[in-house]
Amino acid sequence: MLLVAFMVCVAAVVPFLSTLSGYFLGDDFSLIWLFWQKPPLHFLTLFISPWTETIFGYRTDELRPFVELSYQVDAAWGAASPTAYHVSNIIFHAVNALLVLTIARRVVGLSLLASCLAGMLFAVMPVHVETVAWISGRADSIPTLFYLSSFLAYATWRQKSAGWLYWASLVLFFCALFSKQSAITMLGTLALYDGLIRRKLPWASWGDVLGYIPYAVLTIGYLGLRVALFQNAIREQTLTTGRLVEFWQWQGTYLQMLVSGFHSVRVDLIIMVVAVVLYVFFLYAAFTELRQAKEGRGPLSWAAVLYFGPVWWTVSVVPLVATSYLSARHLYLASAGLAIVLGLAFEALRYARRSLWRYAGAVASAGLFLGYTLSLLWAVGQWNGVAALSEKMSRDVEHEAMAAPAGSLLILDVPPAGATPRVWTWLWGFSLPYALQPPFMPAEVTERILTVSAPEIYCCQLLQWYAHTQRSIAAWSAQTARPPVILLAWDSSTRSLIRQSDVEHPSLSSLVQSLAGAPSPRELDILLRAVLRQAYGP
Repeated sequence: MLLVAFMVCVAAVVPFLSTLSGYFLGDDFSLIWLFWQKPPLHFLTLFISPWTETIFGYRTDELRPFVELSYQVDAAWGAASPTAYHVSNIIFHAVNALLVLTIARRVVGLSLLASCLAGMLFAVMPVHVETVAWISGRADSIPTLFYLSSFLAYATWRQKSAGWLYWASLVLFFCALFSKQSAITMLGTLALYDGLIRRKLPWASWGDVLGYIPYAVLTIGYLGLRVALFQNAIREQTLTTGRLVEFWQWQGTYLQMLVSGFHSVRVDLIIMVVAVVLYVFFLYAAFTELRQAKEGRGPLSWAAVLYFGPVWWTVSVVPLVATSYLSARHLYLASAGLAIVLGLAFEALRYARRSLWRYAGAVASAGLFLGYTLSLLWAVGQWNGVAALSEKMSRDVEHEAMAAPAGSLLILDVPPAGATPRVWTWLWGFSLPYALQPPFMPAEVTERILTVSAPEIYCCQLLQWYAHTQRSIAAWSAQTARPPVILLAWDSSTRSLIRQSDVEHPSLSSLVQSLAGAPSPRELDILLRAVLRQAYGP
């Protein structure tokens, strides 16, 4: 078992080692800025207050003290260095892969080889690249760690009747709830496990019913706390007919991302075809054998396939109905079920009566693992490239800010996300003004210069961006000795700085002054984009 656990850890760790020096991206700036100087016990206040406070310009409805605590621990090793944060992300991922391995082995009853395959496939699924390579992706890996741990402890308690496991499961469930609100599905996960895997109806005896009551109390108490604090339990105000239809339409995209790891159907057509062919063959051959297996033959039952397949998927994605955007990291928990189903399929083929199926299963398993690994390495490379660009941008902005005359106006033409066509990567979306402040840059940067940017890279809502931009332009215009306007942009492929100023292009100053008359945020956004187009010239 130790050798198998080591192999799973290697699969989970090695593909992400190159991210250790990857610079901060997107929400990393705002979250680290918020947490790095908080007192050690600050996370205790976040059981009754939003973990992000108002750094995005509004009060969120998320209680995530354990996620916040992870930032504080990492910041103790150097808030401005990304290495400690990435080490933690990789550790969280490795532990989750080990949990998948253990659930496959101890709960489902798969052989060591099949359990190892399940853990290793989970470790290298390319859909996990955002969760692990992006520091802020821990908002999904940490809740998954607590969720899987709670489920494993509960299932083991049902098998061994060890009371401490039950209480451990409850504590871990509490941690899952206060890591992400999607953990409210735990009670359903456990009841369906009892009904499908243990084949015992949840209401079969008073003992079984009593076992659910503490989970129900924690869930109801958590939802009641949300209502008291945020006036909503599950963001029910967003559950319109249109949102439900959109969520249903998203299922195809979710499945595509889970299988291939990427968003784009057109660009990823070859990857999708290869992956789907492997999946269809793998599962068809395995379940052909499964249908012929005798009842009670270890883990080879349709109940296990049903539970870790469609049931696990449904329980994992239902909370996303209240989410307004698609993200691969939201499928982190759902992918654990898929990995176990693939382990079940391999187990069925391993004991197939026909030798052709046995050999084909081994080849398909190796091909799937290799394909996933290569896709993951490519995707990690894309994130590393964008992180390198982010670091280059930070150093360039700091240099220009310190070299420019005091009061200069810097226009930062920075896209919010990377330009890679096949995998979504953050860049500086929602990062300003935090990316220009300590611990990322000296305090003198924002004291010396004024900034203007596109709304997508400003932390907050459009009206707040509008007010900030107008204040910056007004402060710059009011200076007697008018300092220069400096426009900074970066080539996404070469990472080279593109610099324009009103010294070389005097029209830039008048173009910026024209922004002051914009009557609305929308008009200001349109005018700013026009200024950028004119500033670059032919």
